[in-house]
Amino acid sequence: MTWIGSATKKIKRQYVDQVLLKFGVEIKEFASELDYFTISERLKRKSIDLVISQLARFFSLAGHPADANELEKHILAFYSIAPNCPVRQSGGGCGFNAGLELFVTARLLQPPVIVESGVYRGFTTWVLREAVPQTRIISFDIDLSRVRHPTERVEYVEADISTYDFRSLPKDDALCFFDDHVNQVLRIEQARSLGFSNLIFDDNLPAHGLHADGLAPFPTVDMIFDDDLAEGELIEWQTKTRSQYRARKADLLALREKIAFAQRFPDLSWETGYSGSNLTYVRLRSSTV
Repeated sequence: MTWIGSATKKIKRQYVDQVLLKFGVEIKEFASELDYFTISERLKRKSIDLVISQLARFFSLAGHPADANELEKHILAFYSIAPNCPVRQSGGGCGFNAGLELFVTARLLQPPVIVESGVYRGFTTWVLREAVPQTRIISFDIDLSRVRHPTERVEYVEADISTYDFRSLPKDDALCFFDDHVNQVLRIEQARSLGFSNLIFDDNLPAHGLHADGLAPFPTVDMIFDDDLAEGELIEWQTKTRSQYRARKADLLALREKIAFAQRFPDLSWETGYSGSNLTYVRLRSSTV
């Protein structure tokens, strides 16, 4: 629904925008992916079949094989609940495809505990709660004031995960989801030291793409496996500020040996018509290995 008429839009473009842009601010019409969807049943069916094919291939590689019927059940469940999500966001955070992949992953793994680091508006918290209603979910963020709709039966912690005592929690089948813009190498090391092995990361960027995120969580998972990175290589990029990272190749190679599997989830933008997912699944080797 358009919230301002054409005349008002023209005034906004000619006058308001000209002033605000000087301060790096722009007013945009709010739009959520969840409010846009295919109505045609045939085309919706085609989209779902394409998603099933992609996810079946991915989960087989990831060591969590699922047949088409099981995947279809979970995908249809997400499609049915997504329009009713109380959390709407027009930018930042995960979109429809990432939400879909988190939902299906949680349904397949049925983890006893989910640790979420980075809540933002609360969309992925809601997705995970809907996926596994009985699972204990602990959601961390250093600023919970941005949460638009707190999800029931979730333990919210306004702090970094490093401050929490996880010793009493079951770790073997637990799932950790990191969307906190924190050094992903550090997060892997922390997860491993705590005994977690199933990890999902958002915002896994290659070294040549760190400029795509104003708060890139470098070094990223992709950089751990980047054979082109040289020891001591200086990587520099510009966003709102200038950033740099000097590669410590020996440390990246050592961490690589502790990872049993790492793979990006399918993008799914072509299959669904929504913005592409940038999730990556990482399974760690046992800390005793």
